[in-house]
Amino acid sequence: MMPAERCSWGKGVGDAARLVFLSHASADTEVAARLVADLEALGAACWISGRDVVPGANFQEAIVGAIRTARAVVFLLTAASNRSDEVRKELALASSFKVPVIPVRLGAVEPAEALRYELATRQWVEAGEDVAQVVAAVLAALGGADPPSTALAPPTQDAAPALPQKPSIAVLPFANLGTDTEQGYFVDGMTEEIATALSRIRSIFVVAITSTRSLDTSALGPNEVGRRLGVRYLLDGSVRRAADRVRITVKLIDAATGTQIWANRYDDVLDDVFALQDRVALSVAGVIEPTVLEAEIKRAVARPTADVGAYDLYLQAVALIDSYERAAVFAALERLERAIAIDPRFARAVALVGYAHAQIVVTGWTDDAAPHRRQAIECAGRAVQMAGDDAEVLAWVAATYLPLDEQVEAAIALIDRSLELNPGCAVAWMMSGWLRAAVGAAERAIADFQTAMRLDPCSTDRGYQLSGIALAKFDLGHYGEAVRLLTEAHHLQPAVSINAALLAACHGHLGQQEAAQAALANYRRLSTIDIRQRTSLFQRPDHRAAFLAGIALAEG
Repeated sequence: MMPAERCSWGKGVGDAARLVFLSHASADTEVAARLVADLEALGAACWISGRDVVPGANFQEAIVGAIRTARAVVFLLTAASNRSDEVRKELALASSFKVPVIPVRLGAVEPAEALRYELATRQWVEAGEDVAQVVAAVLAALGGADPPSTALAPPTQDAAPALPQKPSIAVLPFANLGTDTEQGYFVDGMTEEIATALSRIRSIFVVAITSTRSLDTSALGPNEVGRRLGVRYLLDGSVRRAADRVRITVKLIDAATGTQIWANRYDDVLDDVFALQDRVALSVAGVIEPTVLEAEIKRAVARPTADVGAYDLYLQAVALIDSYERAAVFAALERLERAIAIDPRFARAVALVGYAHAQIVVTGWTDDAAPHRRQAIECAGRAVQMAGDDAEVLAWVAATYLPLDEQVEAAIALIDRSLELNPGCAVAWMMSGWLRAAVGAAERAIADFQTAMRLDPCSTDRGYQLSGIALAKFDLGHYGEAVRLLTEAHHLQPAVSINAALLAACHGHLGQQEAAQAALANYRRLSTIDIRQRTSLFQRPDHRAAFLAGIALAEG
């Protein structure tokens, strides 16, 4: 980063002691220019991006230098700036350099969720489009006088944002444990990369990093930090850099109890700063989502089912479906119906309803499969329409189509989109593994399952992951390895009938008649569907033939 004094700025920066940096969206250039003209006419030096970057200068370095030396940052809140990533970065820089921010609301607009916490403790100027009023407020702030009466008073210390409906997390500024204090930019960058990676996960609410920097978290306990930021979880960490090596330690904390839920350490070579930040950020984001989900499920299951919100009902349903038992799946449907009654646009709940109905069909837990099949497909379509950019929704929908032997190619397209949206989604990687195994891409399937297990090493879906790898091993003709995997999967999830079917086919091919007969008997105990009809997982004719041949050998 270029030091501030070396940045090539244009006019308007001579009086650094009274420099105003104007943060605005490009769509608001006209009103910003009017404001700058009035401020400068009254003697306040201003910096505005459209005017004050000398041709040939580095644009980002110029902005960093201008904010670093500013007396105040004036932020123009409009519909356009609400959507501007550049404006958010400028506010983050102001917070990093501890430069006061004067937010000015132009018109009737509320700050976007990503800005709300950062601006919560600021004194607002309610100006409509009265530039003169803005000028007066800015000059008062620069001169140390009280802002005009139109400014809103900041919230009291006791005021705290309410917890969002979905899991909420704040990434605290990482500690620099290295001896080189000049490496603070690397530590800050690591914190921001992790926060950015987490913010892409739609199932988690992530507080803007600028809000966490505004708090002296070292002087507050986890409970108070969580209360002030309005979050349930805190992600803390440290960075130690020495020569070309770096060690990054991260830990996830339950803010309410102060207990540590998860921790990990990353040791790496510092060959490329940005590549390393990307690697660690993706790894952390991939692990945090399932870890938070598991913690949320435990919290929801421990609560009574009366008067709970839609999200808690959804989490209870996830826990029930994970058991893969008939009574539990029907109980999950009851909770999901209640969740959807509370929030008809709850796409994840709708998608999970479809998945549950598909499981009822494929396992033979009903005497009339047709209505369940219709509901599965109908819910899958509705969920995609409601939230086609939610990675987990797409993963559940893809997993709904596969056992029904329905739109398998479309399901693969959905899972590819899911992984593109959130490459850290363990559920999506697991469902991708099943789909790849079904269409015969065994090696890709095994790799996808391994990715899911690496992202979520303590998953309650381990049995499902192992049986998926076993399916891929079966496709490759590695029947002995498949038996080993299926045996462990059966102990973890004894009610999953497809495991018994695959075991019977594997034992049949291996000539292990007694074990094959035992697997067949177990399958008949778990499902009323003819075992020869369980072929939706074998989309390739040769794989389907191998399964049926194994069953024939098992039956003797």
